[in-house]
Amino acid sequence: MPFGATRNIERASKFPFPVISAIDGYIVNDLSSNLNLTVDADTVGSTVDVLFYDGATLITTNTAQTVSGSTVTTSTPSSVRTKTVGTTITVKIKAAAVDGGLTSLTGQTATVYSPPTGGTITTTGNYRVHTFTSSGTFGNTLPSIPIQYVVCAGGGGGGRDDQSYGGNNAGSGGGGGYRSSVPGENSGRLSSAESAVATPASNHSITVGAGASANNTNNDSPTAKGGSSTFYTITSTGGGVGGVCGFDSSAGSGANGGGGGGRGAQSAPGTMGTAGTGIAGQGYDGTTGPGGGAGGTGTDSYITTYITGSATRLGSAGYWGADGGSSPYCGGIQNVGSEEEPSGIPIHTAANTGGGGAKAHSNGGDGGNGGSGMVILRYTLL
Repeated sequence: MPFGATRNIERASKFPFPVISAIDGYIVNDLSSNLNLTVDADTVGSTVDVLFYDGATLITTNTAQTVSGSTVTTSTPSSVRTKTVGTTITVKIKAAAVDGGLTSLTGQTATVYSPPTGGTITTTGNYRVHTFTSSGTFGNTLPSIPIQYVVCAGGGGGGRDDQSYGGNNAGSGGGGGYRSSVPGENSGRLSSAESAVATPASNHSITVGAGASANNTNNDSPTAKGGSSTFYTITSTGGGVGGVCGFDSSAGSGANGGGGGGRGAQSAPGTMGTAGTGIAGQGYDGTTGPGGGAGGTGTDSYITTYITGSATRLGSAGYWGADGGSSPYCGGIQNVGSEEEPSGIPIHTAANTGGGGAKAHSNGGDGGNGGSGMVILRYTLL
């Protein structure tokens, strides 16, 4: 037997072929991503080359990729991720020359996927973010990818003050229910963040809840609330409408919701309304004063999320007029010292804040509408 052939057999027995046992991550058409390769650490050294094949054709090689324990993290080269969607890519590794320089006999395969769609798409750090300011569809193309979410419902409307005794005593709307799975942030009512969800590769309907109209009917027991917002199995309930103050010296009760509506109060003798009840993990109860229940620490308080990479304030309770919180989050106008808005002019909460509507600011005044909610999703491609 030729000397060279004998030497090759000896080298093969000394240096086993490197093995990839699993691939974690996705190759996404036209998007940068990473793959985590699980390798047999006993058969490779500190670095390996990662080879990408389309069938039997070598596309490209990522050289000198670091082996950490039994994992190699490598980026998807542009020549790979620009392949036609549906192309099957075979990934192999080649050991360093000092370890025999052998290439995997077999590799692991990965498919080129199209990117998920829906909403306004942005990036922050390693995350791809989908923001829905109106109802739509999240087209998930990636099977079982963990998706973080913020789901905020529409806010409740504020109550009308239709009494003749003075005092501005209607109730404000409750903030829309707020649920979040963003690590390091809170879900509603300052509960712990929930877990990300792994949705199947499919089209998923997104509902962004509308803000509720103001409670201007002099009804002592309103049942209306803001619209619920939904994503997959996650539902946030709309904020409860605030109670009215009526000509009959009675005070309306706030409605239940994600954040409860505030009760109507009465400066003259009469029946006191009750505050609406909020939902654990979504928002607080309405108050016995004018304020509704918020997603954050209570009346007039929003939650700030950084899911998009910048501050977004959602789910606040309504209040009223010049004494309200910072517009548009709390249903009131900006603090303007002694200046007040004209009598009887309702103050509506801005869209996509999930804020409760302002209560009426003056006798005979209408309450303000609640603000619509928002759904924000994000995921990382490693």
